[in-house]
Amino acid sequence: MSQFNRHDRRITHRVAAILFFFLCATSVAKAQTTQVSAAEVKKRVDAILGKMTLDEKLTIIGGINDFYIQAIPRLGLPALRMSDGPLGVHDYGPTTAYPGGISLAASWGHRTCAPCG
Repeated sequence: MSQFNRHDRRITHRVAAILFFFLCATSVAKAQTTQVSAAEVKKRVDAILGKMTLDEKLTIIGGINDFYIQAIPRLGLPALRMSDGPLGVHDYGPTTAYPGGISLAASWGHRTCAPCG
């Protein structure tokens, strides 16, 4: 009888462990797929902008240290690395770049411009 109880306990523990694993996995998956509404984002942006000083607003539109936006620790804003994009995504390393629109327009060549849209 004690062997049967031990076997039942092992099965119960295994089932509990599997259920716990699936519960954790589904909660992690749900946390990763939760979407924030546009209204919530706007509210947060407005709140941060309302707390920023004029100097901080001017500082954040400039770059530092190879294309980073300066951090504002007081507001919990980290330094973010930016990428240049008016002619395709540019960064350090392999990039995608397209001819500038002004260059295409200056060519007056319809066959030159057509592949670029």
